[in-house]
Amino acid sequence: MWGVFTGEENRAFEISVGVTPIWQAFSTEVISMANAQISTLYRVSLLGDLSPVAELDRVWDGGMRDRISVERIVKNRPFLLGVLKEAYTEIRSRFGSESVLLESIDSVEDQPEEGKLIIAIETKLRVDEAREKLKDLDTCWWLPNIRRAKGSLSIILEYV
Repeated sequence: MWGVFTGEENRAFEISVGVTPIWQAFSTEVISMANAQISTLYRVSLLGDLSPVAELDRVWDGGMRDRISVERIVKNRPFLLGVLKEAYTEIRSRFGSESVLLESIDSVEDQPEEGKLIIAIETKLRVDEAREKLKDLDTCWWLPNIRRAKGSLSIILEYV
């Protein structure tokens, strides 16, 4: 279970992993940043493992290519979880039942920080229709949120 306790400047907050609490005092700004990241990535849950890899199964309903590489990247970049969840929802709202796959590129086992993720939207739509839907996705959701991915995620169309 994860717990976060905040308060005035230099108050302590606790993050519990299992039964081991870790206490540290931080400024209000650091606590706010920690709260934002923890609340978006690790929803408080009494039932499940809150590791980034376990969380991936909860937030991503699409398929995956090379699951092990994808998991390695998500483990090293847990901030992607919230973006992936929203991306899947936003893509489904525009592309309907088209296949949505998550895959890794440029991943080297010894350097997982070098890998990136790609969301591939497999579509049978006409090129102009698919591009129009992607443009809408870009304008309404992806461009306002792209910084959250910190250069670690791209969205592409694959024509099948």
